[in-house]
Amino acid sequence: MTARAHARALQGDASSARQLANRARSIYADMGLMVLLARATSVLSLIELLVGDLAAAERGLREAQDVLNETGETGFLSTVISILADVLCEQGSMEEAASVARRAIEISSPDDIDPLTRAKTVLALALAREGDADAAEALAREAVDACSATDLTMIIADALRRQGQVLLANGKREEAMSVLARALVAY
Repeated sequence: MTARAHARALQGDASSARQLANRARSIYADMGLMVLLARATSVLSLIELLVGDLAAAERGLREAQDVLNETGETGFLSTVISILADVLCEQGSMEEAASVARRAIEISSPDDIDPLTRAKTVLALALAREGDADAAEALAREAVDACSATDLTMIIADALRRQGQVLLANGKREEAMSVLARALVAY
């Protein structure tokens, strides 16, 4: 249900996506499967992020983070907090986004492309906005390079979008437009 919920959200059917994610959350809660409840909650938050309800996305991710912290589960925690960093970035809370992104990088497995890519690109944008252009561009490029050899199209597209934002923040409009065009193709 959570996979179908995310797919429906990507197809633009937010109502159906929310229904499926909430149904999965209800089942996991009834069964006492707290880690799976946190996963379903994070999918619901991704849906809210896709439709632009950043406050709802943040609430859900903080709830999922709390559940994972309570259960001691760390494998999925890096993914949840990397998404939280992304949401905070979208809200313009760059200082907190950078802090959360650093934490996601710290606890991620070295081969966990999803949270590492997301967290590094959020941190790169924060660095760009702080005026550290070289470090920002290097980190964004590192994140894009790390995921480019995979078939994780959404992660690649998101990484390219953030890299484009970093370049825009650094005043490199022409280069940014080229990268953003690649992101659009990936999307």
